[in-house]
Amino acid sequence: MKKKDYLLILLGSVIFAFFCSFIYEYVYHPYFAGKKLYESFNPANGLKTARDKTALKITAYRDFPEESTVDFFEKTLKKLGIPRNNIIVRRSKIGVAPPGVTAGNLKKINLDYEKYNVLIPAGLSFKSINDAVKSEFKKYAEPSGSPLKYYSYGVKGNCLCLYFFLKSDLFLKAVFIVKGGAGAGLPGAGSGFDSVSQYVSSPKIALDIDDVGYDENSIDKLVSLHSVITFAIFPDAPFSRQIDFKLHESGYETIMHIPMEPVDIKLFPGDGALFVYMDRKEIKNKIDADAAMLPYIDGANNHEGSLFTSDKEKICYAVSVFKKKSMFFFDSLTDDDSYAYSCAL
Repeated sequence: MKKKDYLLILLGSVIFAFFCSFIYEYVYHPYFAGKKLYESFNPANGLKTARDKTALKITAYRDFPEESTVDFFEKTLKKLGIPRNNIIVRRSKIGVAPPGVTAGNLKKINLDYEKYNVLIPAGLSFKSINDAVKSEFKKYAEPSGSPLKYYSYGVKGNCLCLYFFLKSDLFLKAVFIVKGGAGAGLPGAGSGFDSVSQYVSSPKIALDIDDVGYDENSIDKLVSLHSVITFAIFPDAPFSRQIDFKLHESGYETIMHIPMEPVDIKLFPGDGALFVYMDRKEIKNKIDADAAMLPYIDGANNHEGSLFTSDKEKICYAVSVFKKKSMFFFDSLTDDDSYAYSCAL
């Protein structure tokens, strides 16, 4: 055998060994490691202590964050005693195009997530569901260092929504619908649905009422409609604080209707407004002061603001302040050149 042949054999052996190592590292090992992580805990496997189980679950959240969250969520539904026929799971794929003439400079949001639609009895508290999620994240998800986070929003006596994110990507959404009632959105009223399939097949619409805070009587009339409505409240109107408290006690979502500077200088946006001349400190102080007037708000939208929302630096900083407060911001879109959409991404 020639020297050249020996070299070819040696080279082939090295390539084969590398290939085997690659298959083990990136195919065989991840598969069986993942399989092991999701096997039921059994004393026979040597994981006899709570400490071992905790370490294994933390590892699972680190290496398989989405799968671990879904696994936990499925087990939680079972522990809550929710029948399988009260749950419908759908894969949702939604493309959200940016609004306005600035759309060419902004990216389209493509959402691809699992949605759990769950019908629950009126006696099952939202607190027990939220407590289960909070405990799981504190004990396992957070120590894993995985960039997992969740957001919870509930309408008393009507529905509870949970959103689970990996970094900034939504991968799981759960909607718990309270069975029965007239759909009033009031304590113990129920969602108005008697089956989960009825809810899934029904059309959906979001209602927001702006400019709240000057007339308590009109709010009472809107509440009497027995519909799930979001109320956007001025921070400095005469009855803002009382209305915020009343709506919170009744189970309604409230947000801040924060005034912002318009293009037309003849229009005064209102007390507590944000102006483009303000520096970052002034913007933050104004938002903090406005938010302190409305302790039960979940988010904010803009009143007027065609000039302020078209100033990328100013509106982006304002949105970042709301984010740090765990509050959402949705754009009233008083100007096509608004940057609020891109700032919120």
